[in-house]
Amino acid sequence: MTIKNRESGFSVGDLVEVIEDNIRGEIKAINGNIALVTTTDGFDLEFECKALVPQLDQQPLNLSAAQQKQREFSRETKLKKKRKIQPRREKVIPPMEVDLHIEKLVKDHHRLLPHEHLEIQLERAKRSIDLAIQKRLPKLVLIHGVGEGVLKTELQFLIGRYDGLRYEPADYQKYGQGATLIHLSQKASRW
Repeated sequence: MTIKNRESGFSVGDLVEVIEDNIRGEIKAINGNIALVTTTDGFDLEFECKALVPQLDQQPLNLSAAQQKQREFSRETKLKKKRKIQPRREKVIPPMEVDLHIEKLVKDHHRLLPHEHLEIQLERAKRSIDLAIQKRLPKLVLIHGVGEGVLKTELQFLIGRYDGLRYEPADYQKYGQGATLIHLSQKASRW
């Protein structure tokens, strides 16, 4: 039967060390705050319990529930550190693309006059911008081609009439010089 001293936390049979001495031994008896320790050399010596510490390297650990949880938490933390944490991938919404070449918009475009071509292309661009604003899309690409630059100039004027829009040349590798990328802010609105 193990007798445990409530004040010191030691029990008969515990392996202990003396704090200020190089003495190790086993507790044979506890009387109040005094422990009788049989040293490894075979001597029986009395020490105050506060001068003793347990020999953790040779004594089986009787862990309380809190200490056990702390060990488990430490193990889990080590495992989490070992796992590679991948950064969150942002949702990349591809830009809406609108081809403004007249042959893509009208089947029989040969009968139209040049100013009618331009009106149809600008109307399509305006409807596309309005739709992108309504759908809260972040980007819109208008493919206008190189040509003489009349459509490009008119598109820049049209974009300038909107609040919250800014434009720049689209990706050269994908579109060449004939496209404009429009950035739409969340507060974009028509004039």
